[in-house]
Amino acid sequence: MGHSGAQLECGIHAWRARRGAEDNDVRAVYWLQKAAAQGSAEAQQALERIAAPPPPDGWADPLLPLLTRDILSSQPLLAARIELAAMFRLTRAEALLLDVKAADQGHCLVVDIRASYGRSKRRLVLVRTATERQKLDRIVRLFEQVDADMEGNYRQRLYRLKSWLGRRHDGGGLTQTCGSGADSVRPLGLTLVHRFQTVISPSNTVTAGPVR
Repeated sequence: MGHSGAQLECGIHAWRARRGAEDNDVRAVYWLQKAAAQGSAEAQQALERIAAPPPPDGWADPLLPLLTRDILSSQPLLAARIELAAMFRLTRAEALLLDVKAADQGHCLVVDIRASYGRSKRRLVLVRTATERQKLDRIVRLFEQVDADMEGNYRQRLYRLKSWLGRRHDGGGLTQTCGSGADSVRPLGLTLVHRFQTVISPSNTVTAGPVR
């Protein structure tokens, strides 16, 4: 089906029928992307309503320079999740809980962590470029080679991330400039640790801070 008008019609029909079958939104995006690639402005507008363009900045961006050879070898899945978060602007909870293999639909990611994180909503994230597709393929292959149970639950994954950031801070050398003057320079690792702060109760239960 190469006609943009027919592709647009298929996409709109699938989107309207999504309540009957949840994965119709994936089909809708597929056809709308096809139509948009052939110059359909209506299809492009529909795509932006269904899967809004990602914001310019994300929480994981400052972490990318910290993905050294050491973490890539010692914590490859954590590093991959950080990379995914930066590339597709996932929230912290989405990045840590996403079933990467199930989420990958080729042309988009189905980001659905409702089973583990009740406050979340199912949403689609478009794979927009060949570079994103190549990086996602590499990350999916990595997750195919390991047992998902090795990562533990959300609490354990969040604690692992915080611990890694804490070690980066303790190692020194990571600073962030905030304003001017000598007091404006503070350890970047410490700043990032605060963003992922967790509270350990006497019962040894870790309660995650608010996830935005």
